[in-house]
Amino acid sequence: MTPVGLALAKGSLREQKVIFAEHLLRYVPLLARLHQALLERGRVPEEEVLKELQRHLPPQEARQVLGVMREWGRFADLFLWDEAARAFRAP
Repeated sequence: MTPVGLALAKGSLREQKVIFAEHLLRYVPLLARLHQALLERGRVPEEEVLKELQRHLPPQEARQVLGVMREWGRFADLFLWDEAARAFRAP
């Protein structure tokens, strides 16, 4: 296991979230762009992110990836999800 993998496995929940967030921002460009947009604007509608995903993926796959992004980003405390507004919000 890599040193980061060990740190993730042995870390507290808070430490795991920090490591996961760092890796998401480093290795998932669209998620990093979403996070940056949230820092700048505070809110990004789901439809905006979905349209970007659909530029590269078929609609069904885009929706699946959007769901994964939403869950991973929320776990890492990179953003909040507003179900009523169907929008990502800055934490």
